[in-house]
Amino acid sequence: FWLIQIGGVGTGPGLAGSGNFTVNTNPSGATIKIEGLPDFRGNTPYTFDGYAAQTYRVTAEKSDFEPVTFPMSILNGGDDEITIELKPLFGFLDINFITTSGQTIRNARITSKGDFELQDYHPKSGFETLPIGLNEIYVEANGYQSKTIYVNIASGEDSQKEVILLSDDEVNLLPSDVGIRSDNNVI
Repeated sequence: FWLIQIGGVGTGPGLAGSGNFTVNTNPSGATIKIEGLPDFRGNTPYTFDGYAAQTYRVTAEKSDFEPVTFPMSILNGGDDEITIELKPLFGFLDINFITTSGQTIRNARITSKGDFELQDYHPKSGFETLPIGLNEIYVEANGYQSKTIYVNIASGEDSQKEVILLSDDEVNLLPSDVGIRSDNNVI
């Protein structure tokens, strides 16, 4: 079997005639485009039925995921299938807020310090959706000192973080020479 690439499209034995090829993505619903065919758009899962036997450069794109470009070789009489795993541009964070004695703080709120809004569309309750990379998060709760935390989020992964908040009373009881104060937080 040999293949010659000409302008992004391959030719060679086994590539004369037509065939079928199904493109799936995980998750589904990605838009697919073919290089050299600017008017073509399809959504996965998509079957190229009776397409000319040749190699196409296909790009799968979905909002919040990295686009993937790959070669798709339709063989004469072929009926092939591929599943492309899309890599998310976000990850998930579950934050548990507790007191210094280990009690759960239920009224805590978090806000981002980035150019995005926290989204709550993770299938697990309590998880926030964050962009991959280092995120600066501001944490606050009534009766507790606010705090800024930094969380590194990996693509598509669930991260968990436990944050201890000092009550206003605990901060007022600290001797003035203990710890370093920054934005009313004891470090």
